[in-house]
Amino acid sequence: MLASVAAGEIHVCDTTHRLTEAHATYRHACASASAPWELLSVADGPGGPGVLTYGDRECELDLMRSMLSRTRRRSAPHMVTVFGSPGRGRTQLLMEFQRRVEEGETEKVRVLTATAAPAGAGTGGGGARMPADVLAAYCGIRAEEGTMMSSVRLDGAIARLTDDEDTRRRLLPALRSLLRSAEPAGEESLAAWREFLALAARAEPLVMIWDDLHHADAPLLDALDRTIAELSDVPVLHVVAADDRLLARRPHWSAGHPHTLVISLLPVADDALDRLLESLLLPKRETELAR
Repeated sequence: MLASVAAGEIHVCDTTHRLTEAHATYRHACASASAPWELLSVADGPGGPGVLTYGDRECELDLMRSMLSRTRRRSAPHMVTVFGSPGRGRTQLLMEFQRRVEEGETEKVRVLTATAAPAGAGTGGGGARMPADVLAAYCGIRAEEGTMMSSVRLDGAIARLTDDEDTRRRLLPALRSLLRSAEPAGEESLAAWREFLALAARAEPLVMIWDDLHHADAPLLDALDRTIAELSDVPVLHVVAADDRLLARRPHWSAGHPHTLVISLLPVADDALDRLLESLLLPKRETELAR
């Protein structure tokens, strides 16, 4: 587990996540990892430090919620891109948005998340595993499950979305290949993946959160572009987070699509998240350790 965790991060396994999710905020960093959940914040107990608030980000959260409402009302794909300098504020904003959607929506909305790893970070570098991670999360496939159980869950998910046998026979082999392969997905698998997302969004609106997309390689960015362009009549909200490296590579990112919004985050003075991370990550003083 330690080999796959960057300095300054805290990752936990599925069991720890399940036992502590009522008291902490996590993001699903990588579905295929043995410790796939990254800790973002912990709830304060009685007498603890000040509660982490989002007063300086409420405007951005309101904009994102409005785009979700518009996505459902118009039954059309929308995209929000959040640009911000390297740091935790960008990811934390996305995770707070996810929490509010999952806990506050009266109508059912499915939230799926994926994070792009830097190029060279094993088989998942360059965002290669992001489509497979999204598919696995939707189908409830866990990293420790074998090929047979994964296939059963995938087949069950497709069967719930369509009763057309031809569609099922066409999608199943390509999506199985997407889940099994350690290599970047081919066009056939990505085409099946886009069709699966369309079926899923017609069953219930989807929010797709793509974090650290500046690490994604060109084929993945192209695939996401096509997903937004081709799913023209389904309620899918794509929420993308990246730093300026994405703009350097794609200067016209999102400009060619309708229903898009770009949010640029400015630094927040005396950020509560910085205080939280200091309390979590800074080593204890020697006098405290001596006790």
